[in-house]
Amino acid sequence: MAPGTSYDSGTQGGYSVYTDTGTTTAWLAAATTTAWTTTSTSTSVTGNWWTWADWHRHRSATRQAVVQAEALRRLREPYASTPQDAGRLGAERQARRALRASADAKAEALLLRHLDAAQQQTYRHYGWFEIDVGGRVYRLEQGFAGNVTRRDPVTKRAVRRYCAHIDIALPMQDNLMSQLLAITHDEQGFLRVANVS
Repeated sequence: MAPGTSYDSGTQGGYSVYTDTGTTTAWLAAATTTAWTTTSTSTSVTGNWWTWADWHRHRSATRQAVVQAEALRRLREPYASTPQDAGRLGAERQARRALRASADAKAEALLLRHLDAAQQQTYRHYGWFEIDVGGRVYRLEQGFAGNVTRRDPVTKRAVRRYCAHIDIALPMQDNLMSQLLAITHDEQGFLRVANVS
């Protein structure tokens, strides 16, 4: 280390870090055979140093580790750190579940009001119902993605599968209702936006 220059040292990732506060250049000391010499306005340092590329690579990996650790910390924030937090979070979770159950029940009641008796029976028993639109039979199954199939009217075998749905944060029954209305009232519009498989 050059006389007359102040250095701050610490550790970073198991390596010693020396920061030349006079030139704000940081170098990582490592026990390698690479000799490195740096000269600035009044400082000359020679020793066993990592090459610039290796140092930069380690620095980038360290930054990435810090970013990942911060992301993990943010993910863990909602979790309880004290018994009082646990009670509060548990009550909030139960309230959200009750609200979701209420929304699901209302959405299912609305859907069932729009189905005839045969559709209601297959929906309750099998989790799907079929609609006939101009001689084309569509089966709508519980779910969101890829839950609509066009069926052969005679054999009832799937001919095509369609994927077009609303936001998955909404109740699944609302998704079925929106698909039912779209196919029944604007079949070509539904087919235009749906992914086909």
